[in-house]
Amino acid sequence: WVEGDKWPAMERLLFFPGPAHGAERLRERVQAVHSALAAHATQRGGEIGACGVEMEGRADAEDGREHEPIDDYTVGRFLLAAKFDVSRAVHFMEEYLCWRRRVRGSIEPPSAWLETGACIVPFEDRFGRPVVVLRARYLPTIDMPLEVFEQGFCATLDAVVAHVLARRSSGVPLPGNPLDQYVCWIDTDGASRRNFSVANIKMMQRNATTRYPERIAKMYVLSPNLAVRTIWGIVKPMLLERTQNNIVMVPAAQVPSVLGDLIGDRARELLPPSYGGNAAPWIEPREARTLEQRAGALAAAAWRMLGTAPEDAPSSEMACPGPAQVPTQVRRRRGGGDGRGPAANPGTCSPCFAWFVSQIAS
Repeated sequence: WVEGDKWPAMERLLFFPGPAHGAERLRERVQAVHSALAAHATQRGGEIGACGVEMEGRADAEDGREHEPIDDYTVGRFLLAAKFDVSRAVHFMEEYLCWRRRVRGSIEPPSAWLETGACIVPFEDRFGRPVVVLRARYLPTIDMPLEVFEQGFCATLDAVVAHVLARRSSGVPLPGNPLDQYVCWIDTDGASRRNFSVANIKMMQRNATTRYPERIAKMYVLSPNLAVRTIWGIVKPMLLERTQNNIVMVPAAQVPSVLGDLIGDRARELLPPSYGGNAAPWIEPREARTLEQRAGALAAAAWRMLGTAPEDAPSSEMACPGPAQVPTQVRRRRGGGDGRGPAANPGTCSPCFAWFVSQIAS
C-alpha cells in the first residue's frame, strides 16, 4: 500500500518489548524469520506458504504500484505476536501472505457494515495514531452474519494500516507513533447485551493476533455500565495478558477529559459535544449519506486511496482531519488500473510479493 523500497526499521524495533538479550538478540530472530521465509519460497520454486502463489519478478515491484512492505518491522510485529518463537512467526506470516493473496489485496467494506455506522475512523490523536470509534449501540450482532462482520472489521483495519503507511511513505515524521499503531474507543453508551457477541469478540481477537498483530496501542471503553462491566468479566479471560493491560475503562464523567488529553490542542475542534468538544454531533447512521458520514473521514480517504471504496458511495469532499492528510491518488484494486480485472492482472494486489522474493532472498 506504499510505494518504494524497503524501509530500514531495526531502530524502530527497539520499541518492542523484546527478549531479555536485548536488541542484538531481536535482530538475530528477525533475520532468522527472513531466512526461513526465503528458504520456504525457494523450496516451492518461487511460491510462498501452502497457498501455492507464484511470485513475480522485481520489475513489478518497481513499476510505481502500491505495495505493503514486508520489512524488518513487519517481521518484528509477527515475532511479538508469536512470543518470539521464530517458527510460529514464520507460520503466521505465511498464513498472512496467503490470505492477502487469496483476498486479492485489501478488503472492501461491505455495504451492510457501512450502513450500521457502528465503526468510524474520523481522525488521529495527538500522537498520530488513527482513532477507531466503535459505537456499540449500533452493532447488529444478532442480524449480521459473522462473515460480514469480519469483512467489515478487516476492511476498517486495512484503512487504518493504509493511512499510517501512506503517512510514513510521504515522509511525514510520526515520533509519537513509532510502531504504526491505532487506538480504539469503544463507546458503550446506550448499548445492551444484545449488542455484544462472544463469537464476534473471538473473531476480532483472532484477526488482531494473526492478521493485524501489534497494531492496537490502547483500547478505551467509554461509559461502561453494569451490563458492560459484566460482559467484560466474561471476555477478559479470553484475552492475552498484554491485551488486558491495554484496555482502559473510562467512567462517563471522565470521558471528556480523557479524550481531550488524547486528542490534544485540536480536541475542541474535532470532538463532538458528547465527548466534550465543539464539533458538530456525528450524524446518526440512518441519516448518513456519504462515505465520510458512515465510516469517518480518515477511513473514507484511505479506502479511496486503496481503490476499495464502494463505487456507489458519494463523497462529502471533506478533508481528513488530523496533522496531515492521506495521499489522494486512487488505484482501483478490482480492475488493477488497466480494466482487465483482478483475475487477469493479479499482480496489482497490495501485498508486495515481488519485493518479498527479491529482497529477503538477497
